[in-house]
Amino acid sequence: MENITEEIRAFLSTTGLPQCVLAKEAGVSAATISRIWKKKQHEMIESRAKNIRAAMSRLLLTAAPNTPTAPEEASHELA
Repeated sequence: MENITEEIRAFLSTTGLPQCVLAKEAGVSAATISRIWKKKQHEMIESRAKNIRAAMSRLLLTAAPNTPTAPEEASHELA
């Protein structure tokens, strides 16, 4: 995706994380993320967009759903 607004919308919808978490991780204000979300900020320096994209990547690694592995599932099965 080239459009940072659509990337942010998809990321937050998929992960369920609040805008403030993304803002903190990206090193931008929550107001910045809110303006982008509401399509009120049309221009952005590329470095800020890169920071937001990098933050989304990092958060995806830590916000991944906790899916049990095969041995965990087997140990919890009822006999």
